[in-house]
Amino acid sequence: MDKADIDLDLPMHLLPKIESVVILSVVVDLEDALSVAIPDDVPFAAVTARDLAELIKELM
Repeated sequence: MDKADIDLDLPMHLLPKIESVVILSVVVDLEDALSVAIPDDVPFAAVTARDLAELIKELM
């Protein structure tokens, strides 16, 4: 999937080939890349990719 194809406002569970395990893997990668600890409840509080970005932004 190309990043240009991702609709930031589409619920993540509706994105093609995205399952909860993939979302958690992305969160771990983001923690490493951004040197931030993301609480376990954040991925589940985020409905869209934009929501997730905003929640992570608040942690930084």
